[in-house]
Amino acid sequence: MKTKILLAYIFEFFRDGFYVGIFLLLPFIVKDIHLNLLQAGSLQSAINILYLLLAIPIVTLLFRYGEIRILLISILLYALGFIGFFYVNSYISLLLIFLIFGVSFSFYSIISNHIRATWFDKETRGKDLGNLMAVGDVGKVIFSSLTAFFAVLIGWRYISLTIGIIAAITFFIFSILLRKTYLPKTDEIDNKFKPKYSYFLKQKLFVFALLAGSLDEGINTPLYAFLPFLLLHKGVSPIYVGFVAGFYYFGNIISRLIFGRLVDRIGDAKVLIILEIIMSILIFSIASFSSITTVGIIAFILGIITEGTDPATYSMTAHSLEKIEQPQKASGIKTIFNGISKIFFPFLIGLIATQMGIVWGFYILAIASLLPIIPAWLYLKEKTDLN
Repeated sequence: MKTKILLAYIFEFFRDGFYVGIFLLLPFIVKDIHLNLLQAGSLQSAINILYLLLAIPIVTLLFRYGEIRILLISILLYALGFIGFFYVNSYISLLLIFLIFGVSFSFYSIISNHIRATWFDKETRGKDLGNLMAVGDVGKVIFSSLTAFFAVLIGWRYISLTIGIIAAITFFIFSILLRKTYLPKTDEIDNKFKPKYSYFLKQKLFVFALLAGSLDEGINTPLYAFLPFLLLHKGVSPIYVGFVAGFYYFGNIISRLIFGRLVDRIGDAKVLIILEIIMSILIFSIASFSSITTVGIIAFILGIITEGTDPATYSMTAHSLEKIEQPQKASGIKTIFNGISKIFFPFLIGLIATQMGIVWGFYILAIASLLPIIPAWLYLKEKTDLN
């Protein structure tokens, strides 16, 4: 189990680093091939459409091939996507590359949902989830700080090609290392009760955790995608965009470590409700202030708060599945709901930003960030009633 968790940390580092690299390169690509913000938002939605469509098939692959094999394929697809960036010259070619990223993201995220719900002990779940996600945020800080800098220094095509080569090398190294030593399959499916998908949707606690998590994921998605555009709108030099974004992701690391432990102390739903209120205020603030220094400070604090919700939402899901012996299908359901939310919110914010400006897009996002409070409160009430 310790070996599997170590591998989860390593894959989380690279996956999060590669993922943030996509969206820090996107403003440079959009400007170079003359796209608008609605088209940029549709690229994010394309990733999440595949995330939605592939949920059930990937759960089937999980049963057959195991987590580690699928994670390796995800890294390989990231490599192909970044190398493909080097050759992109139109919206259609960029869309095709984002579809590759979509498959990769789907593979990793669906398996990650399963890992986060089943690999960690109940007593220290919040802390362990926070540590796992903090490792991913270290990847985000490193890749975000370097990607934008080198995109200006040597050009976005060459830095994307470099990241693609790094991803390919990562894939081949781990494929060789794990081929004979550690490439496990998931537990064999026995004759115990194997619930249908509909069974999970009848469990109130799971449904409330599902809704709170999917709304939170959907709201965070355009925040990642459009923060670089907001920074450029406020006059931040392109070469510094990655560093300001790095403050945001550095805040993510702190949040995982702090709020993961807070989840263990005061409860997951309570932490989520508090953080969503603070997040709404901060999103409104970062859209309102013009000072680059102030924006950088708010970005750092926002990074602390925004990603602090993840240990809470994953803990809520894990708690709701504790008494179910075959919870794999729940990962597919969670992926579908997350996918719908991740398709809707980037498209909505991209449409508003195109019609009314990026600042108004963030104002609407600030209001929307209060939505997860409703299912979180219902979860808390249901959990209290069950106890």
